[in-house]
Amino acid sequence: MSAHGVGKVYDGNATATVTLTSDKLGADDVSAAYTSDSFANKNVGTGRAVSVSGISISGADAVNYNLTNTNAATTANITRKDLTVTASGIGKIYNGNATAAVNLATDGLSGDDVTPAYAAALFADKNVGAGKPVSVSGISISGLDAGNYNLTNMTAITTASISRRDLHVSATGVNRIYDGTTAATVTLSTDNVTGDIVSPSYVSAAFADRNIGIGKTVSVSGITISGSDASNYTLTNSTATTTAIITARPIAVKADDKSKTLGAGDPPLTYAVTSGALGAGDAWTGAVTRDAGETVGSYGIRQGTLTVSDGNSGNNYAIGFSGGTFQILYAGSGTCAGDAGHVILQPSKSIGQSGVVRTFVSTDIAGTATGVNETIVSTTPDTAFRWDSTDQQWIFNISTKNLSPNHTYIYVITLDDGSTITFRFGLK
Repeated sequence: MSAHGVGKVYDGNATATVTLTSDKLGADDVSAAYTSDSFANKNVGTGRAVSVSGISISGADAVNYNLTNTNAATTANITRKDLTVTASGIGKIYNGNATAAVNLATDGLSGDDVTPAYAAALFADKNVGAGKPVSVSGISISGLDAGNYNLTNMTAITTASISRRDLHVSATGVNRIYDGTTAATVTLSTDNVTGDIVSPSYVSAAFADRNIGIGKTVSVSGITISGSDASNYTLTNSTATTTAIITARPIAVKADDKSKTLGAGDPPLTYAVTSGALGAGDAWTGAVTRDAGETVGSYGIRQGTLTVSDGNSGNNYAIGFSGGTFQILYAGSGTCAGDAGHVILQPSKSIGQSGVVRTFVSTDIAGTATGVNETIVSTTPDTAFRWDSTDQQWIFNISTKNLSPNHTYIYVITLDDGSTITFRFGLK
């Protein structure tokens, strides 16, 4: 009895199929059968050995034959089985790129050691979306049984979703100078994926109060995001808190110089703002003062109680104060020619105090060629010289015994404060 192997497609086992032929006579009714046949193993191969056992014969003429073999050997081919790899997409949270992940499956035989793999999986783009196409490439298979299969595809298509990524906006306070308001400025930053175009903005930012301070709380509200990549994010906060510093507002003030004549009342002391300005709602309060004293001389004008009413005892300002000078003077310099304050009266009894006049000089005789005929009446005048603060006039007398009538005499009185009085008079 002879066996002829029948080729098969790999099916995961070593079972074989054969056809049997015999050397029976003519048309004798003799049928051959076998109990089992098998390849040496299940794997793909060409001309693989097939063992046949349990050969028997039957039929009306079988009794006329002596079966010489119950076993036989032959060969047959096991060819590769087609195998298709399919992919199923795995959803991800937005990460700024189009890379994807998939699970692979095959239609390989159950129990076979066949492992599929892929080189790359990509979404059509990086953006958020549901059921987005995913292209898989570089599919391959490996494993002990991979050689028994013919991989029919190296690419696959599936779908998956990209969901929004949580995004948090942080604020950093910007230090500023006091301006009388609680308004604040902050800079915003986000934890977006590097390179994404996401721009945060806010509606308002405010300090807890308007006064100066370090590490002052700033509350930010109305936070939103925009930009071409903003739709890939879920904004997790619309408010934020940070800190910043409010420093004192510089302002420069200069006291106006003032003066008065000896014995007169003080004029109002005033000042001017030379640089800077007050913040919203604030006002000057208090007044500048001068050093005490009522004798001829210079006195300093000080800041005194001058400050700013700002609800914070003036501490919101750094006031740069420049003092002034207050002078108490004898009657001012001028020409005594009948003008108010410098009228020469008839000689009267001298009254006054010492140390008023520095020099008393005759400087000219008008209308003559004689010139000065009395150069100096006195460099140390008598005490008959004073300022009458009630009538606002100088009271003094001079000797006229050496003067000629019908002449105009010009005198200059220099006072201790440096001022001068020029006066003219004549004798009949």
